[in-house]
Amino acid sequence: AHNLTVTQLSWSHSGRFLASASRDRSFSVFERCPAPSSPSSPSPAAGTTTAAAGAATAPGASTGTDPSAEAKPQGPPAAASAAPSFTLRQRVKVAHARVLWGICWSHDDALLATASRDNTVKLWETRCSSSCHDDGSASGGEGVVSERPTLTLPAFPCAVTALEFAPQGWAPQGGACIEGGVGESKLLALGLESGGLQLWGVQQLRQHQQQQGTGSGSTCSAQEAASGSVVQGDGSRLHTWLVWQSDAFSCHAAAVNALSWRPLAHARREGGGEGVSGGSGVRSAHTKMQIASCSDDHSVRVFSVDLGTLGAEGGGGSASN
Repeated sequence: AHNLTVTQLSWSHSGRFLASASRDRSFSVFERCPAPSSPSSPSPAAGTTTAAAGAATAPGASTGTDPSAEAKPQGPPAAASAAPSFTLRQRVKVAHARVLWGICWSHDDALLATASRDNTVKLWETRCSSSCHDDGSASGGEGVVSERPTLTLPAFPCAVTALEFAPQGWAPQGGACIEGGVGESKLLALGLESGGLQLWGVQQLRQHQQQQGTGSGSTCSAQEAASGSVVQGDGSRLHTWLVWQSDAFSCHAAAVNALSWRPLAHARREGGGEGVSGGSGVRSAHTKMQIASCSDDHSVRVFSVDLGTLGAEGGGGSASN
């Protein structure tokens, strides 16, 4: 699957696909194929129990057998359950110009994000969103993700060493989604080699909202970076914007190695509000989520993210540790 060290793994939330990132600048996607169900073991035929269980004995007569061993089936042992198999469904070579440090799926499996030493983060649309898990999507010889990145975020001042999508959809402050958006926005956390942390909003847009733009897989130009959106040749489009970034007092002193969002169920239970179903995910209108980061500076930091204050483009947000 790879020619050099594998740097990170990520399961899709459906449990069907496993993505791997490597130092060889590529990433691969494997599909888990469940083992065929094995026929149930035959029931022991009548008369296969021990003689002591089936033979009549005179009262008080000793059979010479251990009573605890009586009436035990003598049929063949049950066959061990077969293990599931994995198939390499796709390998995207030269996904980045340098080593890949991170890979992750969005909460609805609609996007795959990759981070690299080349100072970029790329977003790849998939064919295995949560709404298509049961209809045989991404089957046969069809690739699981787009052959080229749907969007590349504006270049960062240093390598992006960690990334992780939030485990739920999110509506910007005020409940207003981006015009032309499909479902809720996604929240992507990034960790930098400099120790900084950032949160980015990602919104998928309807195809009829497209405008004349660059070809598929292009990097944002200066003008496009200002709006945070790129139009692709196939009509798909993503809108991205910087929601929050750490300041000099809250960032790490060395490279961020990993990020992890706290499970959504705990955040909902402690928030005390009702979960609201909407779009491609489930959100809680009041939820304060938490994300943990670890670094080469020997520290672990936990940040509280108030989704209610995170705004649309330019709206700012709140996160504290």
